[in-house]
Amino acid sequence: MKKLTALLLVTLVLVSLFSCAKPKEPEVSETPPEPRAEESELKGTLKVLSERFCWNSPMSNVNSNNFSPVRDNIANVMFYFQELYPDVKIDIEYLPTDQEEREANIKQRRTAMMAGKEVPDIYLMPTSSLAEISYEPMEPLFKDVAQAMSNNWFADISGLYNGDTELHTEELNKAVMDAGTIGGARYVLPLGYEMPVYITRKDLLEDAGIDRERLNAGVDSMMDTFMELREQGDSRWAASSYFGYGLDLSLLPKACDYEKEEALIDSKQVESLLLDLAECTRIVDEEWQKKLSAGETIPGRTFHAESYLYSSPKDTSVAFAVGEDYPGSCSSMSEVIDAVGCGKSMGHEMEIIPVRAIDGTLNAEITYWGAIGAGCENKKLAYEFLRLFLTPEVQHEGQLKTPAKTYNMNFEWAKESIHGGPFPGWPVRYKGFAESRWNSTLEGFKATDGGNSQRKEALLSVTVEDSDLPFLEVPIDNARFISSIDEEFYQYTRTVGNTIEVQDYSQADAAKAANEFIRNVNYHLAEG
Repeated sequence: MKKLTALLLVTLVLVSLFSCAKPKEPEVSETPPEPRAEESELKGTLKVLSERFCWNSPMSNVNSNNFSPVRDNIANVMFYFQELYPDVKIDIEYLPTDQEEREANIKQRRTAMMAGKEVPDIYLMPTSSLAEISYEPMEPLFKDVAQAMSNNWFADISGLYNGDTELHTEELNKAVMDAGTIGGARYVLPLGYEMPVYITRKDLLEDAGIDRERLNAGVDSMMDTFMELREQGDSRWAASSYFGYGLDLSLLPKACDYEKEEALIDSKQVESLLLDLAECTRIVDEEWQKKLSAGETIPGRTFHAESYLYSSPKDTSVAFAVGEDYPGSCSSMSEVIDAVGCGKSMGHEMEIIPVRAIDGTLNAEITYWGAIGAGCENKKLAYEFLRLFLTPEVQHEGQLKTPAKTYNMNFEWAKESIHGGPFPGWPVRYKGFAESRWNSTLEGFKATDGGNSQRKEALLSVTVEDSDLPFLEVPIDNARFISSIDEEFYQYTRTVGNTIEVQDYSQADAAKAANEFIRNVNYHLAEG
C-alpha cells in the first residue's frame, strides 16, 4: 500500500510539473548558408530602381540644387562594381517626380509586379520621411514594405546573407535587420534607420533633480515629468518639450501584426497619446507667448556644428539647441553627433535619451532599404551588387574607392551638403559611424578659413566616438518600415501639433480620431 501511495504521489508530481510547464516556442529554422557567386558567374545586366529623394534631402532640395545625393551614392557603387566586373551592365532607373507621370508609372509597375513580369532586379528605396508625408507628398511604389514581403514581391536572400562571412553581418544592428525577415526568410536589407531622441545635458538633468528612469519609461512619463516641474515653478523643460516628431506612430506600441492581419494597438492608447501631444503643444505655445510678451528675443535653435561655428556668441538670432534656458530638445538620431561634438567643445557632457513609446517599448523607423525582385533571373549577381551597400566604406563614408572622379567629386559635395550621413538616418552598421562622421566634419572645418576662431579651435580639439553615445547599445524592440499608416496617423497628429487648431481640441475630438484611425488600420491590413 505504501509503495502504491508513493507511486501515485510521484505520478501526481510529474503530471503537475508537465501541466504547469509552458509549451516550448517553435524554433524558426535558419536557412543554410548558400555559396556566393563565382567570379565567372558575374556577368549580365542588372536593372536597378530607385528614387532621387531621401530623408534629409526632399524633392524640393533636389530640384533647387539640381543634385541628388542618393543618386550619387548609387552611381559610385555602380562604377566601382563595373570596374571590378566589366562583363556586368547596370541600368539604373528613377521613379518620376512629376505627380501625373509618377501616378501612371507606379500603376504600371504594380500591375507588372502582380504579373511577375518586367520587374527590376534590385530595389534601392527610401521610406517616406515627414516631407513626403506632409508638405511634399510623393506616393511610394510600396505603400507598405512589410506587406510587400508577405506578398512575395521580393526574393528570399537568406541563404546568401547567412553565408556571407566577409560582410560581418554580426556588426549590423540585428533588430533593424530582422525587420526585413519573415520567419527564417530574409527579403529586405535595411540600410539606415532613425528614432526620436531627447537631447539634453547631464548637469542640467542633475540640477533639476530629474529621475532618468522616468524619462526612460515612455513618452507619457517623460511629458508628466516636465509638467510636474512646471507646476513646481520650473517651466523650462515643459517649454522645450514639443514631441511633434512628425512620425508619431513610433510613440505608440507596435501597431500591426501582419501575419494575423490585425491591429495591435487600441483606440484608448491612440486617444491618450493625442491628448498628451495636444497638451504639450498648448504649453509650449503658452510659454512662447510669455517670452514674446516680455519682449524677449527668441533665437533659432540648432545642433548643426557648421551653423554653430559660423555664428557668434553675441549673435541673438541663433543659438545652440540646449542651454540653461532651453534644457532639452526632441530630435532625430542624425543630429546627435554634432550635438555631442559641440557640447564637448563647450565643456558639457551631453545625454541622449531614446524617446520610448507609451508602453515603454523602443521603436525605430527604417529610412532606406534594398531588396532583390522576386523575378530576378540572376539572384547571386544582384546580391553581389546589393551587399556593397552594407560594407563599412559605403555605410560610413558613402563611397567605395573608384577612379570615377566625376562622381567622386560630386559626392564630396554631397557629404558637405547633407546633415547626417551617406545614407539617410543612422547606418545599420551602427558602430564606428560617429567617429567617421565627426572626423569628416572636422576635415571640412580645417579646409575653410571662416567661422568663429575660438569655436573652431574648440571643435577641432574634441572627438566623438561610440563611447559618447551609449544609447546606441539600447535594445530596439520594434523596427518598422514607414507606410501609408504613418500618412493616415499624420492627419490626426497634424491637428494636435498646430498651435491654433489645438486650442479647442477636446477629449471627444481625440476619441473620435482614435476610433477612425484604428478602423483605417484594420482596413489597411485587410486590403493587403
